[in-house]
Amino acid sequence: KYPVGTRVQGKVVSITNYGAFVELEAGIEGLVHISEMSWTRNVRHPSKIVSIGETIEAVVLKVDEAEEKISLGMKQTEEDPWMALPQKYPVGARLKGKVRNLTSFGAFVEIEPGIDGLIHISDMSWTKRVQHPSEVVKKGDEVEVLILNVDAENKRISLGLKQAQEDPWLRIGETYPVGIASCASWTRESWWIWGTTSRASSPCLSSASPTCRTWRRR
Repeated sequence: KYPVGTRVQGKVVSITNYGAFVELEAGIEGLVHISEMSWTRNVRHPSKIVSIGETIEAVVLKVDEAEEKISLGMKQTEEDPWMALPQKYPVGARLKGKVRNLTSFGAFVEIEPGIDGLIHISDMSWTKRVQHPSEVVKKGDEVEVLILNVDAENKRISLGLKQAQEDPWLRIGETYPVGIASCASWTRESWWIWGTTSRASSPCLSSASPTCRTWRRR
């Protein structure tokens, strides 16, 4: 009577932490697990989606006759929006989004309602060694990013903040060609070049100058 894939309607009769029980007919109930309620929302409790007495539409996902259990899905009544994202957001596409949350490993950015992408901490700056995402962005910021990867099956989008800007290392050979001596000062974070001169006339090549070092990328 309820083959897998069938669309059904029923009344919500009970709500638990893990889902909602739906009465399909007298004496027969099915469970909509919390993970089957929305494609895009991170549902913390079923009561955020449904209420007792509400009539809902669902799809039969599984029938266990031995255990007399029916598994239902609400989100399956709609097309999964993630399946269209690889075409909608191809790799290299530039877009803007709002920072929703920060973690120790990156920042989550909402690119459309219910769809978040992750800027990994390693993709935040070309030149700065970022220890925590809060050094670069904060919650609520609007940022411009590039799409690095879309994994529709696992519902993950990788974003790049630094990739939305030119990589300064691509021009480093033009700015500091081989054979040019450079004067630099050193900090714990990086080397800072404060002047260039020809090798023949450079006063910085003297070992007596404590602030002069050979410039290198860290």
